[in-house]
Amino acid sequence: MRKDKQPGHRLREHGRHRHEANFTRGRKFSSDDLQLMLLALLEKQPSHGYELVKELDSRSGGYWKPSPGMVYPALTYIQEIGYASVSVSSNKKSYALLPEGLAFLNEHSHQAEELRAMLRHLIA
Repeated sequence: MRKDKQPGHRLREHGRHRHEANFTRGRKFSSDDLQLMLLALLEKQPSHGYELVKELDSRSGGYWKPSPGMVYPALTYIQEIGYASVSVSSNKKSYALLPEGLAFLNEHSHQAEELRAMLRHLIA
């Protein structure tokens, strides 16, 4: 982990409640939301960035498909702060959740579940 990065520096607790109005206008999810969702998906299984984009698209019924330009920097960041590891095979990076990332995810399980519920709501 880089010394200038502190776990949770950008990945911080979300102290706000979500409402349906958030789905209709403006940004759908923040960068912190994206990072938390990526950690939650990596908890299930190690994945490539493209697989994570497709999974978020699928879980939201096509409503939220973050661009690779959003996902890859977020993955790099969570790897730099020590929440995920990366391995390279055939020029593809695969990300896996590390114990530090799991601990952060567990500390913020309420926010992660709220985001999952939002995605389920979008496809209902």
